Amino acid sequence: DWMVNIVDWMVNIVGLRVSTEDSTVNTEDSTASIEDSMASIVDSMANIVDLMGSTVDLRVNIAGWTASIVDSKVNIVGSMVNTVDSMESIEDLTANIEGSRVSSLDL
Repeated sequence: DWMVNIVDWMVNIVGLRVSTEDSTVNTEDSTASIEDSMASIVDSMANIVDLMGSTVDLRVNIAGWTASIVDSKVNIVGSMVNTVDSMESIEDLTANIEGSRVSSLDL
């Protein structure tokens, strides 16, 4: 009877050892999974930082485009002023030509 108890005890020890080894393997698998998850989190954070940098670049580009549009509007206004000045000069020149014609007729 005591031999049966010893054999049962030995079977239980072997079972405990197998269970302990299974638990160790499961712990190692869980650790590897956690490490993979942490690596994914780090990658995601790097992607977020890249996205933030791209957003800043986009804002800088938009500011540049806005400045270019403002410059273009200023140039258009300047061109319009120059056109008005040119028209006034043409009117003055026309008046001078008319004045010269009248003067020559008086001669």
